[in-house]
Amino acid sequence: MRVLLCVLGMAIAAPAAARPRPDVDPDRHVGVMADFGVPDGGTASVVVRMSMFRLNAGVGSNLVTTGYRAGITIAPLATWVSPTLSLDVGRYPEGDANSLGRIVTQDASYHSPMLEHVGYDYLDAHVGLELGRRWSTFYIHGGMSRVAGNVRGLSDPSKGVTFTEDPRATVWAPSVKVGVIFYAF
Repeated sequence: MRVLLCVLGMAIAAPAAARPRPDVDPDRHVGVMADFGVPDGGTASVVVRMSMFRLNAGVGSNLVTTGYRAGITIAPLATWVSPTLSLDVGRYPEGDANSLGRIVTQDASYHSPMLEHVGYDYLDAHVGLELGRRWSTFYIHGGMSRVAGNVRGLSDPSKGVTFTEDPRATVWAPSVKVGVIFYAF
C-alpha cells in the first residue's frame, strides 16, 4: 500500500515539477556564483539551474592554498524568497600557513612546523534563505561542516613525543556561507 501511495504521489508531483517556474527566466539557466564562508573560504563557481535544483562547481582560496568545491542546492519554493537545503563537498590541498600565522600574530618572525602542511577536506550541510531568482540571487546558508585533515609536525623526540604517522583529525563544527549568483545564459 505504501508503494502504491508513493507512486501515486510521484505521478501527481511530476507534472508540477516539469512545468516552467514563473520566477525563473526560461532563457537563463547558467550563471556564476561568488561566496565566502567557513570552512569554504572564498569561492567562484559556475552554476547550472534546473527547476528547483541548482548544481555548482568552482575554485576557491582559504588564504593558504587554492582548492575546489562542488555542490547541489534545493530551493523548493517558486517565489522571490525561498528556503534552501544545500550539500557541498570541497578540498584544499596542503600548503604553508605560516604567512597567515604571521598576519594573525603580527609577528614577522613567527613560524610553526604544524603550519607548514595545512590542508583539509570538507562537507557542508546547510539550510538557508535566498532572495531573488530571475537574474540574480543573494543567499545566506548556515549549518554544520565536517572538516578532516592530517595534523603535521606534532612529533618532537626531544620532548618524548613521536608518531609513526601523522594523526588524522576530523571535526564537526558550525559553518556559514554568504554569496551571490548572476545568471547569464
